[in-house]
Order: sequence, then C-alpha cells, then structure tokens
Amino acid sequence: SLRGKRIQIRYNPFDLSTIQIWKDDERFDDAKPAVLHNQSHSKLPDDADHDRTPAGVSSFLEQLKKQQEEEKRKQVGTTSFARLKEKQTGGE
Repeated sequence: SLRGKRIQIRYNPFDLSTIQIWKDDERFDDAKPAVLHNQSHSKLPDDADHDRTPAGVSSFLEQLKKQQEEEKRKQVGTTSFARLKEKQTGGE
C-alpha cells in the first residue's frame, strides 16, 4: 500500500533488528530484511573451473622464479662454511 509513496524509515544504525516504517505520523508494519541469494546462470561454468591456472602460465611463472633465484645466488655468492671456519680460527 506504500509503494511509490514518500515514507520515513526509522532505525538504530547499531541494531538493525527493528526497522520502523512511518507515513504521516502513522506507524506501519516493521520492514523485513531481504533474503539475498547468490545468483547463478545455468550457462556459466562453475567457479571451480575459474580457480584453475593454465599450465603454460604456471610453468612460465615457475621458470621466472627459478631464474630470479639463480640471479640472487650469483649476486650473493655461495657460503662455504669450511672457509668461514678457517677465517675464524686463523687458518689452522
């Protein structure tokens, strides 16, 4: 009965359990929260199909990561614990 009419909605922003509807100082039934559902379309693929990464991209990223790790190793160099121990003991 209120469709298309100007109404006033009263509520507590910290407690949305009660939402009052008023028009011309007359209180109507409290508003009921809408029940929202995930919409899906029968012709769209399932979400599980979207989670898969194409094999080409995955292997490319793995190669890129390996290449980056090799470059870091070259920049830092390798640590020889035997040589490190020799330096600490004075070459004994």
